[in-house]
Amino acid sequence: MTGRQPEEADPLLAGTWTGESARATRLRPARLRESGAMTVTTEVLDTVAPVADEWEALATRLDATPFASPGWTVAWLRAFGAGSPVVLAARRDGRLTGVLALQRRGGAVRSPTNWHTPLFEPVAEDAATLAALARAVYGLGPRSVHLWFLDPGGEAFDPLTRAAVAAGYATYDRACIRSPFVAIRGDWPTYLACRSRNLRKGLDRSRRRLEEAGCVVYETRDGREGLVPLLDEGLAVEAAGWKGERGTAIASRPCTRLFYEEMARWAAKAGALRLSFLRLDGRPIAFELALESGGHHYSLKVGYDPEFRRYSPGTLLTSWLIERAFARGLASFELLGADDPDKLRWTTSVRELRLVQAFSGSASGRAERLAHVYGRPVAKRLVACGRRVRIASGSTSRGSRS
Repeated sequence: MTGRQPEEADPLLAGTWTGESARATRLRPARLRESGAMTVTTEVLDTVAPVADEWEALATRLDATPFASPGWTVAWLRAFGAGSPVVLAARRDGRLTGVLALQRRGGAVRSPTNWHTPLFEPVAEDAATLAALARAVYGLGPRSVHLWFLDPGGEAFDPLTRAAVAAGYATYDRACIRSPFVAIRGDWPTYLACRSRNLRKGLDRSRRRLEEAGCVVYETRDGREGLVPLLDEGLAVEAAGWKGERGTAIASRPCTRLFYEEMARWAAKAGALRLSFLRLDGRPIAFELALESGGHHYSLKVGYDPEFRRYSPGTLLTSWLIERAFARGLASFELLGADDPDKLRWTTSVRELRLVQAFSGSASGRAERLAHVYGRPVAKRLVACGRRVRIASGSTSRGSRS
């Protein structure tokens, strides 16, 4: 975790991207432009509704990621929101130029995010708008600010952290997740040839066995027709395996199901929804729920029917979808989530997203900062100690039963 104490304010500048290829390292091309002489003003709203249409039009014009759209934000707030929504709207000469959605809980301001959120970012058409939105966050006077899933190479990262320092807040940031992605370069055969021999042989073997078992069909639907039955069918597959047993499937919790249903309705209308199936004799045996926008495929959820585990249906569907991304000329296939070994079979590229926290100089702000900076390591040690005790206790009881 890195920390920054308040220092003399620097000019608020948009973040820059580095890397061998912008196409491989970023989700969106650079879109911030130099602003005119007109002043940017910001207003604070307690609901999305007054700016929803303008926000959607702005996000579409700027080719923002789906996660910065009002449709995604409203679905998240309805399902998971705890506290009061805060919508910062920036305008120049009355025209909407940027939006940043937050939520206020007690004296803290937080991003409307959780582990179902792949990325958090504002929508801003230029650097001046982004700077104004960043200042407005701390103009709310919160005790603390917690912004999850920020891209450190994104346009918003530097302005948000610099605005905190300029407002007298102590800031800290740390990695919260490393999400794998496949940069679509060259052609599918060349890409596949670079994967491990075990993966390639396993795909060939699974395809052959599945084709011997019956009629195999891969399909992708956009949900504009038959959304409800398609989603019900897919979520039943996703909940059939270990996710359902562990309670992490979409259908396991009402709030999670509500979010994905609301989000899917919005995405279907926007033309961004992708529901993909692998079927054997008409029966779905693997399913993926994804968004596709701006040349990027975002794989939100994948599941398979464990009854057909011997055919590796989830792996077969993922392979077909990545091949489809090559055929469609997309820029990337975003596997999302953590960089677990199953996903790293497909790529070695990851996006590290960070949590930025800022604490005011008030007594309550200093107390919360101390709790986060020093309490978190202590809590982690206590959890690890408790885990060792449980393991030791379990070992003893197993020995006594035998």
